[in-house]
Amino acid sequence: MSDGTKRTLIIILALVLGIVSIAPFGRINRSERAGVLAAVATAIVGLVAFMRRETEGELLGIPYSFSPPTFDRLKSRLWNADDPRTLTPHIFGWGWSINFYQICKRIGLIS
Repeated sequence: MSDGTKRTLIIILALVLGIVSIAPFGRINRSERAGVLAAVATAIVGLVAFMRRETEGELLGIPYSFSPPTFDRLKSRLWNADDPRTLTPHIFGWGWSINFYQICKRIGLIS
């Protein structure tokens, strides 16, 4: 990512954080404010992905995928015995999903 793109994203993020913290949003509770921030962050990541012309990648060390979800990807991210990770990249969006197979195996529901 070029320095100009990084600078633009930092300015956009600073503006959004400033807007979220001022009066109109002052009357919403913390969970609503967190939801607004998460939606804005995902929109910014989507913008970066669009500018890079990528559907999958990483931004700030967090994986993203904006390609249409498929059943195979859903299964490989949410119930995958071959993947030792508990946290896998999201099926769609920015962040992580939980590999429930590994959770069940670790608490002893599956041997």
